[in-house]
Amino acid sequence: MEKSLFPVSLLPRRSNQLQKVNVVKRLVTQGRLVCLLYGLSGCAGLAYETVWIRAFAISFGNTVLSFSTVISVYLGGLALGAGAAGRMRTRRGLAWYGAAEIWVGLYALAIPWLIERATPLLAPLYNSSAGGWVAVSRALLSAAILLPATIPMGASLPWLAFWLTSGGWRAPRVSWIYALNTVGGAAGAVLTGLFLLPAAGYQRSVWIASGIDIVVGMVSLWLSWTTPARSVPLLEPMNSRRAQTPPVLTTGTLALVAVLSGWSVMLYEVAWSRIAGLLFGPTATTVTLTLAAVLLGLGAGAVLAAAIRKQEARWLAVSQLVVALLLLIASYGIAVSPAWLAEQIRLRSESLFQMETFEAAMLLLLLFPLNVAAGMALPLAMRLLQRDHPRRSAEGIGWLYGLNTVGCIAGALIAGWLLVPSWGTERTLYTGAMANAGLGMLALPAGSRRLGWRIAGLGIAALSVAAFSFPQWDLEAMTAGAYKYAPYYSRAAGSELHAGEILYLREGAAGTVTVRRIDRSLVLAIDGKVDATDAGGDLLTEKLLAHLPLRLLLQPRSVCVIGLASGVTAGAVLTYPVDRLDVVEVSPEVVQASHLFDRVNGRPLADRRAQLILNDGRNHLALTSRRYDAILSEPSNPWISGMNALFTRDFFRIARRALNPGGVLAQWFHLYNMPPDDLRSLLRAFTDVFPSAELWQLNDGDVLLTGYANDQMPHFLVETPPAAAAADLSAAGVAEPLLLSTLYVMRGADLARFASGAVANTDDLPVLEFHGQRDLNSQTDADNGLELGAFPKQLPLPPAIRADWQSLAPERWVERGRMFERAESYRMAFASYQKALAGRPESTDAIAGMIRSARSPEERAAAGTLESRTRQALSAAQAGKPEIAQAILQALKQAYPAEPETHFNYGLFCLERSRYEEAIGDFTAAIAANRSYVPAYEGMAEAYLRKRDFASAAEWSRRILELDPNHAVARQTLAGIEKLAAGAQSAISESARRSR
Repeated sequence: MEKSLFPVSLLPRRSNQLQKVNVVKRLVTQGRLVCLLYGLSGCAGLAYETVWIRAFAISFGNTVLSFSTVISVYLGGLALGAGAAGRMRTRRGLAWYGAAEIWVGLYALAIPWLIERATPLLAPLYNSSAGGWVAVSRALLSAAILLPATIPMGASLPWLAFWLTSGGWRAPRVSWIYALNTVGGAAGAVLTGLFLLPAAGYQRSVWIASGIDIVVGMVSLWLSWTTPARSVPLLEPMNSRRAQTPPVLTTGTLALVAVLSGWSVMLYEVAWSRIAGLLFGPTATTVTLTLAAVLLGLGAGAVLAAAIRKQEARWLAVSQLVVALLLLIASYGIAVSPAWLAEQIRLRSESLFQMETFEAAMLLLLLFPLNVAAGMALPLAMRLLQRDHPRRSAEGIGWLYGLNTVGCIAGALIAGWLLVPSWGTERTLYTGAMANAGLGMLALPAGSRRLGWRIAGLGIAALSVAAFSFPQWDLEAMTAGAYKYAPYYSRAAGSELHAGEILYLREGAAGTVTVRRIDRSLVLAIDGKVDATDAGGDLLTEKLLAHLPLRLLLQPRSVCVIGLASGVTAGAVLTYPVDRLDVVEVSPEVVQASHLFDRVNGRPLADRRAQLILNDGRNHLALTSRRYDAILSEPSNPWISGMNALFTRDFFRIARRALNPGGVLAQWFHLYNMPPDDLRSLLRAFTDVFPSAELWQLNDGDVLLTGYANDQMPHFLVETPPAAAAADLSAAGVAEPLLLSTLYVMRGADLARFASGAVANTDDLPVLEFHGQRDLNSQTDADNGLELGAFPKQLPLPPAIRADWQSLAPERWVERGRMFERAESYRMAFASYQKALAGRPESTDAIAGMIRSARSPEERAAAGTLESRTRQALSAAQAGKPEIAQAILQALKQAYPAEPETHFNYGLFCLERSRYEEAIGDFTAAIAANRSYVPAYEGMAEAYLRKRDFASAAEWSRRILELDPNHAVARQTLAGIEKLAAGAQSAISESARRSR
């Protein structure tokens, strides 16, 4: 006889054996099918959760508070549903389950619409003196939207348990459907995060999940109709001896197991998500792979627990001790692996498949065994409760499941809000390890509490306490952003990870913020990704993000800056006579870190005109009643999970509504790590909302989009800025405010044509977020810059741009080149110097700048090498063009200040023209560059000879002989000088004799 999933030997005997066999076969088939159905509903449930959490984050704010609120309401609904269904003791559990699945599938289609309509309801509170009640109102709205879906989702397991027990099945088999539901959830998370959302978008993903639920519900209803609920009576326990056996674990202990196991699982998920973000990058792919590894482990643990047939209590205790032990082992692996991980990332950085495969393998290695052990807890607790309390088995399912969900809520909130910010991620994990070790010792049945078990449990608990007291992780290396910067390391990974000096490191609820001093620059990073510096291209970009759009307005009075970072942009805004500046920042740790940049940011938060708003920028613009003359949006990159919502067409519409008439939105974007198609997706989204948009290129890798509320560009860019603003621009290397007009690239219809054919980046289809990890290490800024520059423009320069900027004087092009060279934007610097040289071939500064800025082989060929340029100078001198020769030689001195040849050659040029003091100065510079450079000593001796300063010439000849005792010319020169000196002395003596 084929072995079935559900044992048939426990069915009651009937007089009609044929009827009994038919019922048995039908119920066995239905049982298997129900397991499959519940697995599919788990898949749909995780698809919903993935989409709903993202949707709420977009509308209610991408903050830790918003996320915690939504996840708590979601899990709370599951707990309420499980608790309520557990009390029903219905015989028609399968029918209830089917109806619930159909309801959830239909209601899920309305949730995006409900979220969109609910957001404006928060605006009156947000703008009133009762703004503190926004969080409460957000929680109530979340509950009103989600509970109608999550309560029936939570009730599913108890209803199916009632159906199984009403059919006479042995209660432990209920653990199988829980296990398969968890496995289905893992599959749903993987499929949705890695495939469904990137390909179909949010709305279509919900449609697919809804379709699955509706089909599951209809099949379940059909099964419930084919088998009347009372065809097999609700049975009393068959094994009265077992029923009379004292329980192995008390219900109180099982309740504690349910709560603490849920608490620790969510605590670990929060902590491991933070760790994975630091090690592999806070991308959507990393978030999905981490969740998948956790759920696969939990599902495998539930399956393993369902297969256990005896000594469940001992297995429960062992599983908890194993969780704590594996956690300590994994933590030790993290402590010793940063340099090794960085090397592996560097080796695989050119292959997306290899990189993602490696990441998935590492996360599975770290998380899968741990969660297999953790996933055994709840199914084993259910088995123990049902075996020892069979009269209330189905009700007990809902009771334990609800308690476990309450524990999950507590774990997510306590870990994210309290433990990680207060103790750090490492100590948070050890807190969970101590709880698991204690739970394992508590769960040991009385007959198993031997000395060996106690020693094992106490040993693991002691190790956890020791690890908590003496953490071992190298946070300096973990926060160095190896996932992003390892491909560019020029030294061993261990050295690169510890480059610079850590000035600030704080783990917060929203991310880990660091400030390092590297060389003479300060670098602010969030989760390892550099977001601001006080030098180079970042400083120029941060300042231009304020100066360029504010120069487009006649009298900007109210400004909003989204993203504080180093505070440089906010400080630049305050160099204009604005009345109010709202700075919206989501991380309190970033606010603290920004004070380390007070030297360059002008301490903007201390200005009475500035107001700090701790909120998500998009949520602030959606809710505030304030209108702005300028909104300056500079969030982090869109590939970082959660950031894409500030780069979508939907966000640009919200920002436009928050502008005053004539106001401007300035949106930062990047050209690096972003192929042309994705750049067009962003431009398409922006131009759909702002048809008259302009694109400005701030440096090699950064661009700025400006859009106007009335679709007309202002006319004030060429006006003289305030003195404070001009000084601030000068500090960033912008010597002449007129240079801002040269940053213009294209506008309006030209920009729309460039972006035509691209898929717009939207909330529903976040192209940039899902392509982020694919292009994380791709070098695309040059290609994007070339495409933008080569695109044929049909529109003339806008009125606000000087019409003659393309015919700037060579001196202005040199200033532009210096601006970009200081910003380490060498391609744009080289192009500027090249234009300067075309207008003035003898421009010393232009030639030197070209040589310094040349990076590609083509640029080096155009700029010339030291040798080729020296030959060119000599040829010019011989051809009677000394001014060109002098310009080239001076340029070589600028370009190669450390090379003694450049100073020596210019010294010779001056010597031949009897400019002795200049020659001596350059020979001195050559000797300073290289103390052993003999030609410079020779030049010094020759220069002094020509000046007829024989004493100095003799001194330099002696120095030559110190370096080269066999130097013939020096010997001859010295001998000649001595002979001249002797003759002179003889003549003086003869003259004196005659005078006597």
